[in-house]
Amino acid sequence: MTGLWVIAHECGHHGFTPNKLLNNLVGFICHTVLLVPYFSWQYTHAQHHARTNNLESDTVHCPRMKYASTGEMKPRNRGVLDRLTRILKLSVLGWPLYLLVDATGPPKHDEISWVNHFNPYCAYFPSYMANLVVLSDIGLIAWIWCLYRIYTVLGFVNLVFYYFVPYLIVNHWLVTITFLQHTDWDIDRYAPVEWTWLRGAFGTIDRDYGVFLNYAHHHIQDSHVIHHIFSSMPHYNAIEATQHLKKSKFGGFYRESKESWYGALWKIVGQGRWYKKDEHVLQMKQ
Repeated sequence: MTGLWVIAHECGHHGFTPNKLLNNLVGFICHTVLLVPYFSWQYTHAQHHARTNNLESDTVHCPRMKYASTGEMKPRNRGVLDRLTRILKLSVLGWPLYLLVDATGPPKHDEISWVNHFNPYCAYFPSYMANLVVLSDIGLIAWIWCLYRIYTVLGFVNLVFYYFVPYLIVNHWLVTITFLQHTDWDIDRYAPVEWTWLRGAFGTIDRDYGVFLNYAHHHIQDSHVIHHIFSSMPHYNAIEATQHLKKSKFGGFYRESKESWYGALWKIVGQGRWYKKDEHVLQMKQ
């Protein structure tokens, strides 16, 4: 099911086919059955790509400057139970909370009520998006009704086992992959005065999840840097394009990690914190 989510993601960038209408149809269907409001997500995700690592305008994984550490820092080393609890919350609640209450969204939304991916009139969306947000909501209502009908025929246990357990697995991979694509030691986030689009795009990182997961997830995790530079490139060209990027004059800005994804997640959750590098830049430090 995670691979299905990635296909819908490709459709959202119009990289699945040359036909935008077909992209939106496939993306709408695939995301709806995964309880994602397709057009709402498509818009905010495009804003993320346009403003990646901008502390004021990025739409996801956006730390707050006012909470960043300053000066000398004591090493952080959370205990095993604390790390496991945080990883579990991230895996299970991270994606629904982002959709429902804009968790980790831009700080300008902190003082505004009910900013989310379901309200067509919230601060996220311009007026021309209202009908598409409503269409996304209608699709979800229709799918929830379908799930109810499935429940009446197959029963609660089968619905949980065959749909909601895989759904939770998708949520785990989605949040874990995106978190680790945008978080690593010495990764910077920039205030608008220091931010540029290219700085933001190169402030992402590729990670190898092993042959099977790389394939099953359509290489979304080990070709993410190039995706931020050429967002409409089909995923099946991204690995080859990454090799060319490494050899280009921009290769010195390319980031990849040889650390295992689970080791990186464990360390970042347990030891990482955002540090105020200077007045306009935050950096992830141990």
